[in-house]
Amino acid sequence: MTQSKSDVSPLQQIADVMMQLDEDLTSIDKLQEPIDQTHEMKKWLAQRKALHEVKRILQEAGYYDHYDPHELDQIQRLVQKFTK
Repeated sequence: MTQSKSDVSPLQQIADVMMQLDEDLTSIDKLQEPIDQTHEMKKWLAQRKALHEVKRILQEAGYYDHYDPHELDQIQRLVQKFTK
C-alpha cells in the first residue's frame, strides 16, 4: 500500500528530500563535463531545490512561517540569466 504525502511524517519527507539531493549531487558529479562554474551552479541549484522543498514540508507541518512558493521560480530565473 502506498502512503500519501499527508500520511508520511515530516521528518521522513525531509529524509527523502535529502536522499534525493545526495543522488542528484552524485549524478552531477558523474557528468562528463569540466568542474567549472556551470558544474558548481548545477550543484548549488540542486541544493536550493532541496532547501525549498524542506521549507515547504516544514511550513505544511506548522514549523516554519517564511515559506515562499515562488522562491524557487525566482532562483531558476536568476540562474537562467547567468547561464545564457
